[in-house]
Amino acid sequence: MEVDNFQKSHFLNLFNIALSDNSVDPMELKELYRIGEESGVSIEEIDFIIENPHKVKTTQYDNDFQLFNALLNVSQMILADGKIDPREITLFKRILASNNVNREIGESLIEYLIDFVKADDSNHYSTSLVNDLYKNFLETNNLEKIMSI
Repeated sequence: MEVDNFQKSHFLNLFNIALSDNSVDPMELKELYRIGEESGVSIEEIDFIIENPHKVKTTQYDNDFQLFNALLNVSQMILADGKIDPREITLFKRILASNNVNREIGESLIEYLIDFVKADDSNHYSTSLVNDLYKNFLETNNLEKIMSI
């Protein structure tokens, strides 16, 4: 499978989350590869992205659901080493801001996704489950969408 620039950008974001506390825990790397396998991205492709970040063009998410799904992966990466570093949350907020997510919505989204991942140790989320989580978040927060544009 050819990895498109969108996927490269996503995996670079995930690696940056792992690196944001100045060290990549083996559990974070394991989680990165697990997410890759689940997404059809090989270890070799992820290693290339990590070793060549300058060759990855940052890409915006196309829609709310795509962003929500990606942020669920970000939450998994944050919790992979069993601790939440404030720098990981700062990077999470930057990802939200760069995708036109209102600050208040972003704060709620971070809490919602991290709480979900903490409570659910399955690490594998079907498209149907992610869709239900997304709809629940919108409904709970009385929103029509996450991204401002």
